[in-house]
Amino acid sequence: MIKRLLQLLVCLLLMTVSAHAQKYLPPPNNETFKETVKGVSYTYLDGYITVINNSGHDLSVLTIMSEYNDDRKVNGIVFFEELAAGSTHKQKVEFTLDSDETKVDYKTLKPDLLIFSYLKAVR
Repeated sequence: MIKRLLQLLVCLLLMTVSAHAQKYLPPPNNETFKETVKGVSYTYLDGYITVINNSGHDLSVLTIMSEYNDDRKVNGIVFFEELAAGSTHKQKVEFTLDSDETKVDYKTLKPDLLIFSYLKAVR
């Protein structure tokens, strides 16, 4: 019985340690913009953004930006072009310092301090 409880405890600890909680901001209140990105979803994992375009229409440009909520002023950006309806695309996020645009390795960033949002979307 004690062995089972220890296994359960270890399992619960591992689940809480490995969980990452990036924040994804909703699109701006512009109705045209909201309609353009309706059905488009994206996720971040290990320095890459994966976009799934289930919007029902092709997108010629989609730009997603990120901010790092820490003392360091780090921003990230990723550009997608020609996203056909129903397609999935994956791109590396380029992280840089605000001060001098020095590149920052994603491995030095804590994923739970990243905040992602749409910057631009064009049909």
